[in-house]
Amino acid sequence: MNPDASRLAQRGAEKLAAFILTLADDENGVGVYVRAFIAADDPPAAVQVLKAEIAQINAGEREYDHRHRRGDAFIQRVDHVLDAIELVILPANTRAGFNLLVEMIERDESIVNQSGDADLQPTFEKACDILLAAARSLDPSEIKPVLNR
Repeated sequence: MNPDASRLAQRGAEKLAAFILTLADDENGVGVYVRAFIAADDPPAAVQVLKAEIAQINAGEREYDHRHRRGDAFIQRVDHVLDAIELVILPANTRAGFNLLVEMIERDESIVNQSGDADLQPTFEKACDILLAAARSLDPSEIKPVLNR
């Protein structure tokens, strides 16, 4: 078996399902690919997912829409980092996950500037929720200075 496939098999079905669902709304065809894979047990549903994507590909995209979608794609990247921290790092090393979350939150100004007009409030609320959940597992004397900042 391929070493990567072996490592994935060891993660378990529930963890793989949670990971796959984080990709279901991705741009550039990845989300459609994931949604079609999810619908594989219902071929007519999978066909509908792909027909809708083919129609969008055929219709094309105006330059205006492409430029304005850029902020959403950037937020999606930030959300994927948060998902990876929550699903991969925190279960293995709460302190490292906490530190990564602090780093993300402290770079909020730069992230906002790069996202354009896109709404980042839900993303940063998610980051704060994950940070507080991680903080509950750590020594309060270590995290209090960070939370006070």
